[in-house]
Amino acid sequence: MGGIESYIKVVDNSGVKAVKCVKILTVGKKNDTKLGGYFIVAINKGNKKKKFRYKKIILGLILLKKNYKFRPSGYYIKSSESRCILLHDKEQMVGNRFKGPVSIEAKLNNDTKAMQYAKVSL
Repeated sequence: MGGIESYIKVVDNSGVKAVKCVKILTVGKKNDTKLGGYFIVAINKGNKKKKFRYKKIILGLILLKKNYKFRPSGYYIKSSESRCILLHDKEQMVGNRFKGPVSIEAKLNNDTKAMQYAKVSL
């Protein structure tokens, strides 16, 4: 769901397919990441030809979460899986594009360049 030791799918084109959460930097409720929050991840599964190898530590940004997110308007959203992108630092993405929608809360919680590339918002 986004806590420590959880596996999260990567949706950018960095060559990494899945990561494991090591430490949460932006804590939400119940010691969980919030949408648009940063966390430190270890690479779990990826392409062997790319520069990011197994167990390398890198920074991640959460775009969607698997559990419910209630909005003040009365609606709630739920994704089929948790999704993230990888960052070099808090401004620069590892890949140059990413697939899929981004939640509005993730767009509002941070002002990185990565959120400018988002085409669809939930």
